[in-house]
Amino acid sequence: MDIVRRKIGSHEVEIEGDVMHVRFRGPYRPDDAREILTLSDQLFREHGTMFSLADLAYAQQPGPETRRVLATWAYLGEYVGIMYGASVAHRAVIRLVASAHRLLRPARTPTPLIEICATEAEARQLVDRRRRLHSAPSRS
Repeated sequence: MDIVRRKIGSHEVEIEGDVMHVRFRGPYRPDDAREILTLSDQLFREHGTMFSLADLAYAQQPGPETRRVLATWAYLGEYVGIMYGASVAHRAVIRLVASAHRLLRPARTPTPLIEICATEAEARQLVDRRRRLHSAPSRS
């Protein structure tokens, strides 16, 4: 499978199949968030699933406008966001944005599933487990 690499703002993005891996570097601006979320939507439309790995080790806290973009985005489905390298402050902001999304989301918009891992290896293992769950036949 081909890997597509690109820069969005100061962030490094790699897309492989239904997985988008973003290595956040520096400020996370509203336009960066919109572009990353638009890519997420494209992956979801193409694959029916969307997994986002986010390396937060060198990220700056998103400002209020970026948090607003994240909290009000009309997600197309249950995107799975798995973050690693998150500081205590990042974890608090992640919980804040997730709570705000539940309150502010447009009607009938799914809420992303957010997980936090310690390492990239753990995050990738979680993607594999989630993918198996998604592809498993449902039992009625």
